[in-house]
Amino acid sequence: MTIKKEDKKRGYFVYNPDDDHGFPIIATSAKEAKKIAWKDSEIDCEWIDIRVRWKRNTKVDDLPIGYVKDEMLAIRRGIYDWLEDATCDICNEDKTVEHYNGKVICGDCIDKINNKKE
Repeated sequence: MTIKKEDKKRGYFVYNPDDDHGFPIIATSAKEAKKIAWKDSEIDCEWIDIRVRWKRNTKVDDLPIGYVKDEMLAIRRGIYDWLEDATCDICNEDKTVEHYNGKVICGDCIDKINNKKE
């Protein structure tokens, strides 16, 4: 069975440009992602204002289509670029974290890793 390009699941970041946060959505198209966010998330704006950004290199094939409510799952799969007040995999402190080399870690730990490489 071959999966058509238009049926391939993708990760999308759906947001209101006037807010500082958005919603991770799994869908097969930007249009579908916008509909899902409108229906299932707490997006607070008019339909015409909703923006959708396809997040390349996400690993979402095994996830169901819809709104990803688990923020840690969303960052581990590459839908979020960063996340505030989340636990760093290395220092176990609640900080702003990002996905880096397969782990969710804070900027301080990333700096320590990069300084060891130098």
